[in-house]
Amino acid sequence: MTIASKTSRPMTKWQIIRRFQALLRRFRSEGKLTLGEAHALAVLPEFMGDDGAMFPSHEAMAEKSGASRRTVINALNRAYALGIVKHTPRYQYDRQLGKRVRTSNAYEIVLSALQQVAQAARHFMRTVRDHLSARPAQERPSSYSLRPEKVFQPPQMTHSEMLEWCLKEFGPIQTI
Repeated sequence: MTIASKTSRPMTKWQIIRRFQALLRRFRSEGKLTLGEAHALAVLPEFMGDDGAMFPSHEAMAEKSGASRRTVINALNRAYALGIVKHTPRYQYDRQLGKRVRTSNAYEIVLSALQQVAQAARHFMRTVRDHLSARPAQERPSSYSLRPEKVFQPPQMTHSEMLEWCLKEFGPIQTI
């Protein structure tokens, strides 16, 4: 991961850290982040490798920031919603289970305002989609097979129906 600046030269790790900390201070002063969330997020760039990759666990971030694991999770969720952090789930095939298992997340810091808006919009649409297709969790019996007895289908909405529902539910989008 290389993050380019306005002059299109790659930024150093320390430039990224300084810009990210300034961004956290701004969101903190605007009331968009709590003090605990800002502290929990401030340690994220410290996990950045030379290639820009970041794969810290919630526990590692909590230990380094002095926050609880729950605060770290809440801070990351807030950062996704603000568009300042992008995460990509990482999977690995587990031969014993016979399926892919989620191992960790890859994180990326988003410093461009335009990319932040796009990332926040993606997160919002994912949240809306997950909300619309949510089903109550079911307890699995001890003899759970890979084939569920009942298959639940998410509600089928066309694109225009989803837009209409979003406008009704959340109101018109205001531009800045």
